[in-house]
Amino acid sequence: MKRVFLLLALVLIFCAGCIPNEGTDTVPNGAETPEEALEIAMSVLSGGESDRPVFQGANGAPVSSSGNTGLAGAISRQTSYEVKSVETAEGITTALLEITAPDMSKLVREALKGMEGFDEEAFSAALEALLERNSDTKTFTVQVELTQIQGCWCVIPNVELSNAVTGGLMEEYTAVRQSILDALAKGGDGA
Repeated sequence: MKRVFLLLALVLIFCAGCIPNEGTDTVPNGAETPEEALEIAMSVLSGGESDRPVFQGANGAPVSSSGNTGLAGAISRQTSYEVKSVETAEGITTALLEITAPDMSKLVREALKGMEGFDEEAFSAALEALLERNSDTKTFTVQVELTQIQGCWCVIPNVELSNAVTGGLMEEYTAVRQSILDALAKGGDGA
């Protein structure tokens, strides 16, 4: 049953994440260089604000991203980054980033301690309190690609980037989900 609570907690955090603002046919105020796109994108992902379209959306068009809110906002305000390199080779621009974020797997488990049933309000309050006094972080080395769309540079989001800016939650979510599915496949209740 604890795995189900953990899965619910992870889904709750993901649902309160960045909300993409779908782009239009024209791209006003787009990033002129890959470095500028990275600076704006990573600023937003680490608690800043910008309405500039610096991400490639699911439809392939440039999109901006609203600042994080709720628990995702609390995580992003404690996230920092460093651009290690930006290189273009054979027409592909890649950047190597070092992202440091709260160790969310540890914090989520601490917030769930002692809960008999999942209480969203109690979980959120406990996690926010833990985040306020948190000093445990994880550092991720992430490679992202950038592309030029409609005259502006955009970061192409990937799983590694999402995992890093959520302090490892994507990886934890995948592991917990798989363990539940494995238990169900063996005839267990997934708890």
